[in-house]
Amino acid sequence: MDRVNERLLTAEHIEKRFGATVALQDASLEVTSGQVHALLGENGAGKSTMMKILAGYYKPDRGMLTIDDRHLADLSHWSTRAATRAGVVAVYQELSLSSHLTVAENLFLGVETTTLKLAQGLISPRDRAKRARELLLSCDLSDIEPNAIVGELSLATQQMVEVVKALTRHPRVLLLDEATSSLPEDYVQKLFRIVQRLKEAGVAILFVSHRLDEIDHFADQATIFRDGINVGTMDAPFDRQTLIDLMAGRAVQHRATSIAPTVNYDSAPLISAHKLILKESHDPITIDIWGGEVVGVAGLEGHGQQEFLLSLFGAYHPVGGTIRVLGSVVRHPEPRRMISRGVVLVPQNRKTEALHLNLSIQENVALMGLPGMARAGWIDSRKEREHVTELVDRLAVRRTRLDDPASSLSGGNQQKLVFAKVLLTKPRVLLLVDPMRGVDVATKTALFDIIRDLAKAGTAIVLYSSDTSELVGVATRVLVFYEYHVVTTLVGSHITNETLVDAAFHRKEKAIRAHVSVAQE
Repeated sequence: MDRVNERLLTAEHIEKRFGATVALQDASLEVTSGQVHALLGENGAGKSTMMKILAGYYKPDRGMLTIDDRHLADLSHWSTRAATRAGVVAVYQELSLSSHLTVAENLFLGVETTTLKLAQGLISPRDRAKRARELLLSCDLSDIEPNAIVGELSLATQQMVEVVKALTRHPRVLLLDEATSSLPEDYVQKLFRIVQRLKEAGVAILFVSHRLDEIDHFADQATIFRDGINVGTMDAPFDRQTLIDLMAGRAVQHRATSIAPTVNYDSAPLISAHKLILKESHDPITIDIWGGEVVGVAGLEGHGQQEFLLSLFGAYHPVGGTIRVLGSVVRHPEPRRMISRGVVLVPQNRKTEALHLNLSIQENVALMGLPGMARAGWIDSRKEREHVTELVDRLAVRRTRLDDPASSLSGGNQQKLVFAKVLLTKPRVLLLVDPMRGVDVATKTALFDIIRDLAKAGTAIVLYSSDTSELVGVATRVLVFYEYHVVTTLVGSHITNETLVDAAFHRKEKAIRAHVSVAQE
């Protein structure tokens, strides 16, 4: 077992460029055993680049790593394999799982021969599933079935599988790069129980998160990056405003101002769901949503929240029920038809569902608005560039040129790009699936300002967030889901973190007690 507070990993004078973009310049970092060290900064500050260098995914242009007492001045041969052998293991926000394989196959992929029993040189699927079940149980994840296909699991469940996969590599330094960004509160608590166990075993954890509550509760130290430079390191307890100001390099007001709705309830709802049944043998959902409202959607992960929003967009086919836009029933709803009626969705996974990363910034933003920029079937390129420039400037997207690929942007700037793309369509109804996932405080503030402005202008907003504090900040009412239907609706001053968590967990506890009662009869 490592001694607590023993230096395990040091990065010194790290520099990394991507073309003309300087990601890191003379950046340094030190991580010690038995501690959670937070790495903070705005989107594009260099956090993920540093994590990928430590994990061997990138090679730095300059700098040195020290692991234990071994100095690595020549990093030309540094790789993910070398990092893993040295005990440095990473969990990224963007998953590395093989979606067509089972949970058990993913957990032991690449380490089968060192962790599983072999029979005549062959892996026993039964032993692999047994070992996977034991490992999941030790992490309080017995609800994850080892033989389930990973691609069929929710994003949050896949993220937890990614964490458990890292444990099979026996890390001495665990890198968590926004690993909580897609997790609801119950999974966050499970993750940090795993982290606490690793801390007690002397593992060092380097943790990137934009959720400052998590930093307050779980980090022992914090290093702040700004524009690729280390601008400070401090010990817990942290002064939150100091952290925010250091990240931004300016004073940033971290606020969550709720919207005072100006809704004309005598007018037709902009969108309605009538007797919508999301899953067989579950209760129907009937709801009207008016322009000017921000309707929050909450509940424990996997209880129908995303299916509800996808149904309103026509991307999920419910068992029964109808969708109405401005009072008219939409026959056979599908995304193209809903977009033509002004219903637009910001999906959860920006990289695979919202953006074409190989296309340019301009092409990504313009795609959904091309019909409005065409003359006699030809695209007016000057008009296209003017519209795109106006939107990316409005959202302060940090880029070099509009012709740069979307893949060159940081995660938060990619999310701004998604919003710019949606704003170009001038939506009547905006459906948001966890839109603040992995974005920094300043970006989050800017995006919530956009949401407020849209609501004030009469757009109907439906917002699902795995972070309940985001709903408290903006929602005019919140629908709490359990078992694919709405079990509680909270309005106005009744929307608090406590009431939202209580509504979700109380319903779960009641269901568990009912199940136990039936089983005993």
